[in-house]
Amino acid sequence: MLINRLLGGDIDPFVISMWGSMVASFALLPLLPFVWVTLTPHQLGIAGHMACMTALSQTMMVAALFRAPVSLMAPFAYTKIIFAIIIGFLIFGSLPDITAALGMILIIGSGIFVERIRSQQLSHKETL
Repeated sequence: MLINRLLGGDIDPFVISMWGSMVASFALLPLLPFVWVTLTPHQLGIAGHMACMTALSQTMMVAALFRAPVSLMAPFAYTKIIFAIIIGFLIFGSLPDITAALGMILIIGSGIFVERIRSQQLSHKETL
């Protein structure tokens, strides 16, 4: 989030999103021959739709990080986890295993903890 915020003022959010996608794609390209499975037309349509929605949401998140404080945008990162679980269940019929669920709880719990500490510090400063 911080790097996106720092770059967002100087570079178009679309460019930041595209570069991030290209770097990830080229980094994973060597693994492709080992995991490739030919997609059916229906699966290809779903994958294309997911790619478009991901590109749009990433671009909008980068633009939002430039315009709003990170503390205001952080909860949206946590909602991505919740929606990933819902979409994974609805489309693929799968739920996270116990290790993934514990990791998600740790991430969300840490965010809530940090926000509570920050709000307590702000309220303490206001009383002084």
